[in-house]
Amino acid sequence: MREAEPGSHKQTIDGNQAVREWRSLLEEFDESGRDAEFLQDE
Repeated sequence: MREAEPGSHKQTIDGNQAVREWRSLLEEFDESGRDAEFLQDE
């Protein structure tokens, strides 16, 4: 995960990228019982 540079603008990501980010976080925290698509939809 990157930290924002001071004064930088927020970056918008699309739904597919968001699901990939959810999957990465779930893997990092060993949360295999969670569904990335469900989390994105919520």
